[in-house]
Amino acid sequence: MWWRIGRNWDHNEGTVQTADGKGVAGATVTIVESNDTGITDGSGNFSIEGPLVSGDIQVSVQRGTLNATVIVPNVSAEPTTISLDVQVSQSNTPMPSQVSSSNLEVVSKIVGSCDVFFENFRIIRQSNPTPPTVTCIVRSTLKGDGKTLGKVPITIQVRRCSAGSRWRTIAEGLTSSGTHSGVAQVPFTFIDDAKNCVYRVVAPAGVDGMKGVVYEIDTFTKQQFDAENK
Repeated sequence: MWWRIGRNWDHNEGTVQTADGKGVAGATVTIVESNDTGITDGSGNFSIEGPLVSGDIQVSVQRGTLNATVIVPNVSAEPTTISLDVQVSQSNTPMPSQVSSSNLEVVSKIVGSCDVFFENFRIIRQSNPTPPTVTCIVRSTLKGDGKTLGKVPITIQVRRCSAGSRWRTIAEGLTSSGTHSGVAQVPFTFIDDAKNCVYRVVAPAGVDGMKGVVYEIDTFTKQQFDAENK
């Protein structure tokens, strides 16, 4: 997978592509040192606003189970272009079996451009109207026995408000390993309507013998439903 990053005075921009030149859509690209993030569009293009970081910088790309971080040495503070040829691995390594569910700690929050629409508490609540359809990012940090856990699957699910409605998975990712172990940034499409009444983050997800910790994301529709059914 190729990353091409052009650096202007006030933002980083570029393209994430497969080896055969196809754009990778919906990937989260992060400048680790500044924690500035962008999401690739349908053609794999992204733009990250924020100050240019010089010296050795880390750039990460995440999409679903794709997760890679590379260190780019000796980056100039001047506008420049960086071309990276990165081998991106796919891993479904399960959570270490010695970590029990009683010792899991998960903290999730909405970050990036969507954080103005939500309040990040134990239950994340929508606090301001969003566009009809918007791409948001959930950042989750996972620990077990006080240690960060990398390569652990996380999902974002959604359901209707009505009793008995089923959860359906709309996005998934893995917690990172290495320098920023235990952190996952998962982009998802947020829609506030009857069909997408309440969202939740489940971590870990689909690990045999492990019950995932749940973080709910309540929409305005869900808050109104709760008020009407008290």
